[in-house]
Amino acid sequence: REPGGIRIAESIRNIILNPENTEMDKRTEALLYAAARRQHLAEKVLPALEEGKIVLCDRFIDSSLAYQGVGRGIGIDEIYKINEFAINGLMPHLTIYFDLDPQVGLQ
Repeated sequence: REPGGIRIAESIRNIILNPENTEMDKRTEALLYAAARRQHLAEKVLPALEEGKIVLCDRFIDSSLAYQGVGRGIGIDEIYKINEFAINGLMPHLTIYFDLDPQVGLQ
């Protein structure tokens, strides 16, 4: 899961999602998501790819572009630049977007 799935990324997730952190700046939030993504790549994704495995992620840079870039009003270009550094050029070969009713998605 992203952010999370590994110890350091889970710690970052806890900071982001802590309801007491209401004063968190939106750019700080974006940087934390990018940091968690980088750690997930370093610990899980890159080693798996080096072993020749296929890797499926339920979230990646597209999530940040939508949530922080558009949703938080930072801008897509800014979020892309932050994440470009974090992922070091490693982009998915395929992205699947499910456009469906939220109730159907919860099933």
